[in-house]
Parts: sequence; structure tokens; C-alpha cells
Amino acid sequence: MVLVFALLAAPAARAQRGDSVEDLEGRLAAAREAGSTRLEQAVLEHRLGRAYVRAGRLDDAVRSFESALAVREAALPADSPEIADTVTGLAVARNVQGRTEESEQLFLRALEVRKKALGKDSPHVAASYGNLGALYVQQERWEEAGRNYDEAIEIYGKQRRRGSSMVVALAQRATVYEQLGDRKKADALYERIVEEEASASGASSGRVAAAHTTLATRYRERGDVKNAEEHYRKALEMLGSAETPSAPTVVVNLEGMGWAARQNEELEEAELHYRRAYGVGESVLGRDHPLMIPVLEGYSGVLSDLGRSDESQALGARAARLREALEDRGARQSAPPVSGSP
Repeated sequence: MVLVFALLAAPAARAQRGDSVEDLEGRLAAAREAGSTRLEQAVLEHRLGRAYVRAGRLDDAVRSFESALAVREAALPADSPEIADTVTGLAVARNVQGRTEESEQLFLRALEVRKKALGKDSPHVAASYGNLGALYVQQERWEEAGRNYDEAIEIYGKQRRRGSSMVVALAQRATVYEQLGDRKKADALYERIVEEEASASGASSGRVAAAHTTLATRYRERGDVKNAEEHYRKALEMLGSAETPSAPTVVVNLEGMGWAARQNEELEEAELHYRRAYGVGESVLGRDHPLMIPVLEGYSGVLSDLGRSDESQALGARAARLREALEDRGARQSAPPVSGSP
């Protein structure tokens, strides 16, 4: 499961132009040479800590965050949002280092500071709850994760402009419900994600289609043909009305419609959907694109059901070759480098 922390995803925490490690190191050195104030240097140290995390230089990140935090604690009120931001950055770095207990205490501290500084309904407070939820998911502390995501969702629900943060929180909470075996509540949240995307982005946006596709995939994994088909169809309707539809998403949803029709033993309709997916995929993505594998496999199965064995075997053999090549590439990429000397 991918863990998302506010250091890299929350409002006001996105990388700014010129935030590479090299650029920030140079700017910090220049600021020190010019005799800028320690608070001004702390801003650069904080941003450098974030850049170090992105670069995987965790020891350097910890040193930068701790230096920035010491300055901010000495110069600013205890409930300053800047202190909470740096505490959050340090928490992320410590977590990636595997020091989860320390990370948890830091996240809890950032939450309390943000509550005092910004009020309990601030989106930054919601981001802190999301950080704790992600940490507890990592530790498989599902009940605690759920409670923190619930807090985040409640706060985001009060915002007039919620953006993607609400969607992320809903998706994470739904995942927790699935881990706890409550699929009904998980499905309700996935449905809510579609509604959130529609209200935020407009009914014809690609993001709405993507939400429908994700939900269709969830239903498909459970063998719920009716609901999967409904959301595949809605996604295609959205993509058909979008100004610049995404070809990969079109292929995925056409393949999904073909799968649903085959499950319903509607073979002629299934063949039509797979033929369209095959045509779009080959013309836009190319013959060897990985998304062609499920299309070729599904199309082969339908043609076999229809008694068109020669066509079925040709597509099946091609799918097998593509899958073998894909697996071979994956194995080579994951293999350790071969040393030229003992």
C-alpha cells in the first residue's frame, strides 16, 4: 500500500520552482554568506529537508529539519504553523528511516500545534489527521487509522473548495474498511469519490471517468458484474463527452464492458466491445502496449466461445508472447547488477 504524507501532498507543501537539492544548497550557502537572519535561513533549511526526502537522503533531511526546527522554536511562538510544518517534515523523514514510534509522536505534536494555531477545522489539521491515518495503516492499526481518516474527512467536508485532499482521504478510508471486512461501507465511500470528483471537476472531466473506472475495477475484483458494468459504461460516457479523452482509459473501459458482457453470456455484445478496444488500442497505443494483454486475452476467450477457434488461437498466442516479454522485462529490471570483478 502506498503511504501518502502531507509533506509531499498537503496544501502549501508542493515543491516550488527551484527546489532541487543543488539549488537550495547553493541558496542556503549564499544566505549564510550574506548574513541573512536565522529565520530566513530556516525557511531554506526546511525546504532543503523536503528536497532531501524526495532524493532519499534521509540523514541530511533530518539534519536540515532539526536545524530549522531549533531556530523556529527559539524565535516563534510555540503554536506557530511554521513549527508544525517542520515537525511534520521531520516526522516523515523519521518514518522513512523506520523510526515509526518517533514519527508518530512528531505527527501528534504537529496536529496539536495546528489545532491551536489554525483552528480545528483547518485543512492543514485535516492533513495532520491524514498523516496519522497513513502511519497507522502502515502499522496495520486499522481502527486508529479509520478514526483519523474520519476526522480528516469531516474537516474536508466543511471546506467550500476541497480539491483532491478529500478524494485521497475517502480512498484511504475505504481501503481501511476493506481491511476490516466492511465492503458495504467501502463501496459507499468509493461511490462518494465519484460524486466528489463530479462536483469538483465538472461532469465531463477525465477525473470523473477515472473515478468510475476505479470503482468498476473494485466491483469486478469481487465478481459484481452489474455494478462493474454500470461504472464502466458511465466512464465511457464521460470520456465520450470530454474534449481530450484518454486513449488508455478508453481501452480499459471498453475491455471492462467486454468482460461484463461475457459474464452475462452476451457474446455478440462482448465481441463488439473487445473489437473496439482492440482497434483503439492498436491504433493509438501500439501493438505491444501492456494494456493490449487483457484485451487480447479477453477477445480470444470470446472468439473461442463463439466457435471462431483460429482467430481465438492467434490472439491468445499473441497475448502470451506479450505477457512473457513483459514478465521478462520485469525480471531483468529487478535483477541485481552483475559485477565485473570478484
